[in-house]
Amino acid sequence: MYDDSLWPRISIVTPSYNQGQFIEDTIQSILIQEYPDLEFIIIDGGSTDNSVEIIKKYENNLTFWVSESDGGQYDAINRGFSKTTGEIMAWLNSDDKYTPWTFSVVGDIFRTHPEVEWVTTLYPLSWDEKGRAVACSYIGGFNHQSFLRGVIYLEEDGMLGLGFNKNRLFGDGLSGNVLEVILIQILNLQVILNYGHAFFKMLNSMQ
Repeated sequence: MYDDSLWPRISIVTPSYNQGQFIEDTIQSILIQEYPDLEFIIIDGGSTDNSVEIIKKYENNLTFWVSESDGGQYDAINRGFSKTTGEIMAWLNSDDKYTPWTFSVVGDIFRTHPEVEWVTTLYPLSWDEKGRAVACSYIGGFNHQSFLRGVIYLEEDGMLGLGFNKNRLFGDGLSGNVLEVILIQILNLQVILNYGHAFFKMLNSMQ
């Protein structure tokens, strides 16, 4: 699947809390890719089920993992991102998984087209509790029309689900809460584009 040429490093962060029923499928969906330059980090929020036991089975294949109390999902993702060095970054929730060809496609896109900043999907898969793909729905992706309608699926359907180019978006490095910055800017733009000056008039009237 992978030739001997240089592939961009992919860094995946998986936040988790008490997802022992699903996390093994998530882990396997990443490792089965056999991607030549992969960082895989799991930030567990101190699970009390069998999650840690499962994670330990794969710790030799992990760049880093920890199980301790955190500030929630986005805090966990941000903590994971702070430990990455990859050019391509993404997170995958612990009740989700990648298709087997995901990294080869994403890696090839980024190395072939260095101008690309984001990769997302138009047809996200839905999995059942047994890990079977049961639905594939068109969501419109991250395009102009969807943006104006406010149709952006950040977690389940992956605006960040497949990857973004850290170097093009953040220059020399990451600081602060990366996800908070991204989400706030997206929401701000949506408000401006949808409501324009009316929104700011409302804010002024509340002061």
